[in-house]
Amino acid sequence: MTHDAYHATSIDPALPQVLRCVAEALASAGVDGADSGYLNAHGPGTAQCDRAEAEVLDRLLGPDTWLYALKPLVGHC
Repeated sequence: MTHDAYHATSIDPALPQVLRCVAEALASAGVDGADSGYLNAHGPGTAQCDRAEAEVLDRLLGPDTWLYALKPLVGHC
């Protein structure tokens, strides 16, 4: 878990801490991002978060990684 302390309700638009967090999680698990088959995204539907998740997918995971988000279907239940 990380926090970039950029803003109380926003992440740094350059995403350095988001990318670092995912890279460290992959390294800690001993998994190469290219071997990931699925990303369970947060999927809140905001431009900021959707872009961040797309960047993680593009930069750190493999091109064949499937992406899905349940939140738009179930909300905060």
